Amino acid sequence: MLPRFDLFIEQFVSENPSAADLYNFYYLNTLFVNGQAKGDYAKFIMDETVNRIKSRYVRIFSDLLRDQLAKYIKRKRVDNHVTQDKIDSASPYELWELIQGTYRSDMKRRNDVWNLLGEYNYKLSTAQSLKDKFFFIDRINNCVHNTTELMFSKFTNASDLMRAFDEIHHAQSLNAYKHKVSKDVRAVENG
Repeated sequence: MLPRFDLFIEQFVSENPSAADLYNFYYLNTLFVNGQAKGDYAKFIMDETVNRIKSRYVRIFSDLLRDQLAKYIKRKRVDNHVTQDKIDSASPYELWELIQGTYRSDMKRRNDVWNLLGEYNYKLSTAQSLKDKFFFIDRINNCVHNTTELMFSKFTNASDLMRAFDEIHHAQSLNAYKHKVSKDVRAVENG
């Protein structure tokens, strides 16, 4: 039985990553790392799926960074150059720069964990190789915020994401969650 997560969610972003994204991503990541995705069809599905997840993640986590920046601006926990008018249309790189201008509640320590999310989000946005896309999506999935909870706790479907994340990482083999992976992604294993 998985542990129960009691989450206090202060603020939600408009779009959420999905448990299906996690199952598909880690299934493909394992096949990629083990060199089990062979053939043109397998490579096509892998590229398409990872690129779709990449696009969703950059959009979703950019929105999360914007929301967090707005919160810090409202609480006056930012450097002078961090203003609301800059965040609304900021690129992933600009969001990374802006989040580096924020402070923890004591106004002395920087928000290092949010800085990491900003960095990984930017680097994912520019990632070209499949290896880099896998790396930065995984880094984002493992990011924590200041309360040491995964960033997933910031989303309305946090318990579904946490449950999927735990199931994937405790699985002894791909068969443990294969039934939760989309049909086209499962076909990658067979080429």
